[in-house]
Amino acid sequence: MKRSNRVVLMFGVALAAIAFVGVLAIGSLGGNNEPPPVETVQVVVATADVPLGTQLTADMLGTQERPIPQAAGTFQSPDELIGRVIRRSASAGHVLRDTDFDGGAPQADIASTIGPGLRGIAVALDKVDGVGYLVQPGDRVDVVLTTSTDDTPIAIPNPLYPNESGDPLILLDDWLNNTSVKVLVQNVQVVGLIRPTSAEPTNEQAAAADPGQVIAILAVTPQQVELVRFAQQAGTVSVVMRSPYDSTAGDVPTTGITLRELITVHGVLPPQPVQP
Repeated sequence: MKRSNRVVLMFGVALAAIAFVGVLAIGSLGGNNEPPPVETVQVVVATADVPLGTQLTADMLGTQERPIPQAAGTFQSPDELIGRVIRRSASAGHVLRDTDFDGGAPQADIASTIGPGLRGIAVALDKVDGVGYLVQPGDRVDVVLTTSTDDTPIAIPNPLYPNESGDPLILLDDWLNNTSVKVLVQNVQVVGLIRPTSAEPTNEQAAAADPGQVIAILAVTPQQVELVRFAQQAGTVSVVMRSPYDSTAGDVPTTGITLRELITVHGVLPPQPVQP
């Protein structure tokens, strides 16, 4: 074979080899269908079932990896949540988010948060009665009744009736302070909170940033239902907040307060006439 033909043949073989390698390279690129790795971030999760109103401790919290798109509103370190009170029940493995600590958000199923044997009763609260609107789902509260019997006259039997007086009763309203305050129900849980939905507050509300009344749903026993409902009809109902550590505390006896107890027991000075 002539030298020139041999050179041409070798050159052709080299070109074929280069083409074959190129085809393999292109095929390997086109055949790689694996998706790019998903970036993850550490998020805080509940390590056990956490009831509504629980103050979180370190042993209730852990971390897991989640894709970044699924991590909106989450927390990255358990230290961020230790000591906070959860406003919704959470099951083990639940990823904790901002909404779990937002008591103002609507709750889809308040009934499921009411314990066995308890009932949910609605109590309307204004800024003062509701501790400045600071009460949230999960909080423990006491229910207080303030009553004044101005519309219900207080009377005693007339000892002179019927011989010397035509009135069987003597009215005492002009001689009495009719205000009475009593803690009626202790250590019940707020399981829901309904805030006004009106988008057009009054001028007074807008000026004071006051949303008006909120409705607290309290989990109470049937006997407590009767007490709270009677109190709503008889006077003004308010709530006072308790420590989250009081969840198992028993009732504390109280005396109730009238003007007489303030003066005789607590040393409040009675009003005295002032002489010029």
